[in-house]
Amino acid sequence: MAEGHARGRDAVHAATALAADFSAIVSCDADFDDIPGLRRLEPEEALEGL
Repeated sequence: MAEGHARGRDAVHAATALAADFSAIVSCDADFDDIPGLRRLEPEEALEGL
């Protein structure tokens, strides 16, 4: 997490996702774009995959 810029709740969500071996997170928050190993999906993108 040190390389990214996420703080507070964003950091908790990112760390939890990475610890669970998730490779993506659904969010409108562009702060997740800076988290190594985690790809951010806009909600619309996630819906397309369903």
